[in-house]
Amino acid sequence: MNVPIFVTPERARLVAFSEPVWALGDGFLVARGNPKALTGYKALAARSDARLGVVGGTIQIDAATSSGATDSQIVLFNDQPSAVAALLSGKVDAYAATAVGNRALAAANKPLEAVAHEKSPDGRIPAGGFSFNKENRDLVQAVNKQLRAYLGTADHRARMAKYGIEASEIDGVVTSQSA
Repeated sequence: MNVPIFVTPERARLVAFSEPVWALGDGFLVARGNPKALTGYKALAARSDARLGVVGGTIQIDAATSSGATDSQIVLFNDQPSAVAALLSGKVDAYAATAVGNRALAAANKPLEAVAHEKSPDGRIPAGGFSFNKENRDLVQAVNKQLRAYLGTADHRARMAKYGIEASEIDGVVTSQSA
């Protein structure tokens, strides 16, 4: 069993996933004042002069390209600190990651601000779940049973709030059984 990661079709071919434990929308980290008015991937794609920093292998790459961003607009980094350093130095205009992560980064870097993206037209927000070896069906079922009882409880919400995860990022995965 591993920490929660985004559930994608590619990953689901390799591992089994638990019930979703969060739904984390994307956002940008930008220079304070958001000089290029980058409010989401489509706004970035509309500006040929805008450069987006992303960490290689993340879901944000597909989100950017499916919204029209070109390869020349996307700059890949090996890790988050490198991408944030590039943003601070002006080599990129925005850094794409989860909105929750960007809120924490903005709090630690006063020259930067977090911009949450609007929900997609279909209202879907990427969800994450624990991952398991596909042959561990009994463990997946046992974990899911506990998750259904726990997700959305006051204790769960209080613990997640400590990490900056907001109610809306939990509400997207709470089922009627745990409400």
